[in-house]
Amino acid sequence: MFDLGGVVQGLDWSPVVNSLLDINESLDIDSYRAAFYYDRPNFFDLYSVGKISKEDFWEMVASRLCLDIKHVDRLSESFELIYSFVNFDLLRIIEQIKKKYNLFVLSNACPEIENKVVKDNIYVHLFDKIYFSHIIGFKKPEKEAYLYVTENNGVSPEECLFIDNDMKNIISAQDIGINSILYKGIEPLKKDLYEMLNLKCKDRV
Repeated sequence: MFDLGGVVQGLDWSPVVNSLLDINESLDIDSYRAAFYYDRPNFFDLYSVGKISKEDFWEMVASRLCLDIKHVDRLSESFELIYSFVNFDLLRIIEQIKKKYNLFVLSNACPEIENKVVKDNIYVHLFDKIYFSHIIGFKKPEKEAYLYVTENNGVSPEECLFIDNDMKNIISAQDIGINSILYKGIEPLKKDLYEMLNLKCKDRV
């Protein structure tokens, strides 16, 4: 079970902000992030589990950036650019372990992230299922997010291995019995996978 942002995909706010400079030439990353995460429990946290609409969320962001609400669609579309590059080294590892294991994605996301992943269609085929928080209604580190995946696939938490770059998500997964690896880079991941999956030498990734 893999996380996406910061693991399979790199995150970079710069392309998002740069794409909006024609409508706000003074916009910078700090001000954009402050608007994006404004009153997070009542906006982005709800948006990431599908409990408020795209219009409600992006109208709030537009308001915080002093932009006309006519730019709501533009703000939404530009946010897809936050997934700036793909970790192809990791994809090669995933291709190897796919030969023996069912693979899933569990991602704290929003509609824009889903649109980006589906539209690019670079690695979707490598996973048996992709679970986005805004669709399943739960997000990490809520235990319900992990259990949604395990129960949906008829496996116990103890049968799963979870890989994420956020320690709080690792801890919450471990709390319900899921074996977990904190992603720190390709080489440490190779070592951990070799040990935890008990791969034979010829299968080593």
